[in-house]
Amino acid sequence: MAFKKKWHLILGKTEGTNLVNATFSNYSGIILLVAMFLFALLVAGSVMFLVRWHVHFPQIEQVRAENQILRSEIDRLITEIDSITFRLQQMQEWEDELRIERNIGTINRDIRDMGTGGLPQVEVDFPVLDQGVNLDLNMLWNNVRELDVRSKFAYEARESLLDNVSLQEEMYLYTPSIYPAFGRISSPYGWRTHPVTGRRDFHRGLDISNGPNSPIYVTAHGTIREVGYNRFYGRYIVVDHKFGYQTMYAHMNKAHVERGQKVTRGDIIGAMGSTGRSTGSHLHYEVRKYRKTVNPYHYLNKMENQIMVAGN
Repeated sequence: MAFKKKWHLILGKTEGTNLVNATFSNYSGIILLVAMFLFALLVAGSVMFLVRWHVHFPQIEQVRAENQILRSEIDRLITEIDSITFRLQQMQEWEDELRIERNIGTINRDIRDMGTGGLPQVEVDFPVLDQGVNLDLNMLWNNVRELDVRSKFAYEARESLLDNVSLQEEMYLYTPSIYPAFGRISSPYGWRTHPVTGRRDFHRGLDISNGPNSPIYVTAHGTIREVGYNRFYGRYIVVDHKFGYQTMYAHMNKAHVERGQKVTRGDIIGAMGSTGRSTGSHLHYEVRKYRKTVNPYHYLNKMENQIMVAGN
């Protein structure tokens, strides 16, 4: 039988002297051999583990330190983005106040927020990172995306606001907005009984009465279109302004300007008189918009914030 065979283990010195002579059954010898093999594997594995631990432990500690720094930087970036978002919100509020002050239409909040809000989108997903870091990274990316959208809209809105403010300032300069003369309003715009003919007619301007040769002022920036004389208006001046406006000054004694001359609001362009069909020294003042007369009364002492960019 195979199990009746014996294993003999002899330990001796190099000189040949026997020290130990052990005898094992075949079964016990196999078990001892397997145990010695397993022990050798355990020792080899332990040695390899210790070597790898010695080599990789500093790298593991470095990765842990880098992860802590990464999480700290993520938190700091999120805080900074929140701060920038708050400052952007303050700028938007300032812009709205300026739009209200300048009588320029404000931007609807829903339009400002278009493209932002809603559920956060999954921008990144790193399997090697834990769920908390992935969540922080996605929140960071969503905040950056929203900040990008808001900042681009704010920039475009700012450019539009500057254009509107510049346009409003130009409109104010070229829109009739001051009294053309000192004196008393003796005849308003609208239906009346004509002081000369006694007939009912529509008065297309505003009459301001004062002494002869009282100064007459142009009411907005513009260019002298006509300097003329006829039997109805006497000596008159017509001035072209921008944005469809035109003004006329009639019954003047003198004209101090020439056709084609550039004038600035407040310049003296003539002297009051009673030329043409008139009953006394006064100025007949008309304001026309796109060739149609409008009530000049609405253009006396008109302030800049009363100028509507979208039109009057």
